[in-house]
Amino acid sequence: MLRKIATIGLALTIVIGGPRTSHAQDAGATKMPATGITVPDLTKLLIGLGYEPAKVNDSTSRILLERGKWSFKVNIGVSSNAKKVWLTSYVAEIPDVAKVPQSLLIKLLQANLEYGPAHFVVADGDPKPKKWLKMQYAIDNRNVTPAFIREELDYFAGQLQDSAPLWDTTKWVIALPRSASRAITLRALKK
Repeated sequence: MLRKIATIGLALTIVIGGPRTSHAQDAGATKMPATGITVPDLTKLLIGLGYEPAKVNDSTSRILLERGKWSFKVNIGVSSNAKKVWLTSYVAEIPDVAKVPQSLLIKLLQANLEYGPAHFVVADGDPKPKKWLKMQYAIDNRNVTPAFIREELDYFAGQLQDSAPLWDTTKWVIALPRSASRAITLRALKK
């Protein structure tokens, strides 16, 4: 009988109190509604963390993320369905992806397993055939706090820094024609 009462009490505690996690999203004094953070609130949050967000478009701002001797330009924005907050850094401009050896592209794809959930993507540039190599990272847009965003930005900066040997196009010069290697511009620079 006592065991049955204890089991019912535990079940009520779980149902009424809900599960607790120790994830960083639970840290911090102020939580956003379960529906997620809005673009204006995300901008305010970034300012409160000491960043100077520059508007990229209606859903995205750009900040300068510094980590040690490294500086990264990071776009941070709310997805169109408001379910995710995306962190994106354009790490390298590739004038002609057809001239990049397949072995380098395969290494980038394989690195997605190591650096995930952050991952590399190749996106269209302007003018074509120019492409951009980006690292992206999506986080759930619920219970977003300043402490959580700071932790995720630090994680993302660490992934960018640790993966630099892969996206540092100066190491690709051997494979690219001299004229193409001059046109490559790094977006994340060492100070």
